[in-house]
Amino acid sequence: MAKKTTRNGKIEFLRFVFCLVVMFFHFSRNVIGLDYQVFGIEAISFFSKGYFGVEFFFVVSGFLMAAAAFKNKDNGVGFGRDAFNFMQKKLMGILPFHLIAYTVTFVGFFFLYEYSLKEAAVKLFESLPNFFLISRSGLPVTDILGVEWYLSDMLIAMVFLYPLCRRYYDVFSKVIAPVAAIMILGYIMKTTGTLSGTSAWSVLFSKTLLRAVAELCAGVFVFELCRNVKKLNFTRFDKMLLTVVEFGCYIAVLCFTTIRFPGKFGAHFLILLCLGVCISFSDLSYGKKLFNTRFFGFLGSLSLPLYLCHIIAVRFVSTALTDVSDFSKFLVFIGISFGLTFVLLPVEKVLHKLIDKKLHKLGGV
Repeated sequence: MAKKTTRNGKIEFLRFVFCLVVMFFHFSRNVIGLDYQVFGIEAISFFSKGYFGVEFFFVVSGFLMAAAAFKNKDNGVGFGRDAFNFMQKKLMGILPFHLIAYTVTFVGFFFLYEYSLKEAAVKLFESLPNFFLISRSGLPVTDILGVEWYLSDMLIAMVFLYPLCRRYYDVFSKVIAPVAAIMILGYIMKTTGTLSGTSAWSVLFSKTLLRAVAELCAGVFVFELCRNVKKLNFTRFDKMLLTVVEFGCYIAVLCFTTIRFPGKFGAHFLILLCLGVCISFSDLSYGKKLFNTRFFGFLGSLSLPLYLCHIIAVRFVSTALTDVSDFSKFLVFIGISFGLTFVLLPVEKVLHKLIDKKLHKLGGV
C-alpha cells in the first residue's frame, strides 16, 4: 500500500504538472519557437501559452496564505510576530534552493558563454537584484534566474497582503480580496490584453506584481469559498458531479496552454482554474485516496527545484545544440533539468538546516 501524505495529493500532483507546463513554455519560446505546430496541426502549439502555469501557483499560494491567516488569527501570538513567522517560513521554503540554483546557473553561464573574469564580475554585480529576489523592482538588472520574478513578486505581495488578511480576515476574504482580484485583473486585461509578459509597467508597479496581488487575492477568496462549501452536505451524485467539473476545469486550462486560443480570454480560464482549485482543496470530489500518497507528495516537492533548474537547461540546448533535431533537444532539456534537480536535492537539505539554525539564532521561530 502506498504511504500517505499530510498534504493534498491532488494539489501536489498539479504543482508538478503546472511546473512542467511552464518549463515546456520556456523550451518552446527559447528553442523551437512559439509557432511550433504539434503533429503539423496548425491549431495546436507546444505550450505557447504555458506561462499560464504560474497562475496556478499564485492562486494556490493565496489559498495557503489565507489558510495560515485563518488558523493564526486567534492564536494569541502578537500580530507583528505572526507576520514575521509567516514570511520567514515562506522564505525558508525558497531561499536554500534559490541560492543553489543561482550559483549553479551562474557558473553554467560562465562556461557556456565563455565569460572573462571581468565580464563575470560585471554580470554578478548587475544581477544583484536577481540574487536578492527583487529583480522586478525597476532596478537595472541582468537576470541569471529570470523565472524568479514569480517568487519575488509573490513574496513582495505577501508582505502586505498577509497582515491585512490576518488582521481583518472576514472583511478581507469576503469583500476586499475578490473585489481587488476582479478590478486588478480587469485593469491588466484592458491595458495589456493578456496575462503574459514580465516587462510591462503601470505607474509605480510592474505588471507582474499586479498579477501577483490579484491572483493571491483570488486564492484568498477561494479559501473562504472552500471553507464554506465544506460545511454543506453532498450526495454521491453531487460528489461525482464535482469530480467531473474539477477534471473539466483543469483539462480546459491545459488545453488553453496548447491550443491557439486568444490570450485575451486568460482571465476567463483563471476563473475555471480557481474553481478547480476550490474543489480539489475541499476534498469533496473523488480521488482523494488515490492522490494522497507520498509519491504524489514527492512529485509536488520537485516543482520548485525543477522550476529553478530548467533555465540552465534551456540556455544550454538553445546555445550548444543547434544542429540536432527538436526532439533530441527536448530530451536533453528534460534530462538536464531532472538530473540537476536530483543531484542538488541533498545539497538543498543540508543548506536548509544550516540557514534554519542561523535564523533561529537571530530570533526566528
